Amino acid sequence: MTSQTAPRELRTPLEGPLTLRCNAKDTAPAHWANISRTGAGIRMGRYLRPGRRVRLFFDSPEHPGKSVEMNAHVIWCKPRRTGHVFDAGMAVHRSVPETALAFAALGHRAQREANKPPDLEVLPSRRSNLAVGGGPQPETAGGMAPEAV
Repeated sequence: MTSQTAPRELRTPLEGPLTLRCNAKDTAPAHWANISRTGAGIRMGRYLRPGRRVRLFFDSPEHPGKSVEMNAHVIWCKPRRTGHVFDAGMAVHRSVPETALAFAALGHRAQREANKPPDLEVLPSRRSNLAVGGGPQPETAGGMAPEAV
């Protein structure tokens, strides 16, 4: 018998701060690493055991200045090679429509940023010697095509 695993969700890089709360007295800063439809990768300064339920607090992508609170649980957590930093995979709970929408908007914003073309230098355009129909245009002594009559 072979074991099958679900295909991995597409992850989009994401940067920015968030707050992680394990209980009323245990709150810690964290940073986004990536986001998918069903979860997120985060970086933080502590280890959390898989299965642990947490709350994620982040700025609303749709309403600046408003914070979003979302339930999640730890899927995996491992230390990075340098420093006292841990990477963790979180599965988000999308049972509350408002928070599910805010999380989806955050993912959409990350995808837009990831797919944004790089800033290109605009070069002055050169006039082509091809006509709209595809045939060559006759050149005048000044190197420009004559005006249509």
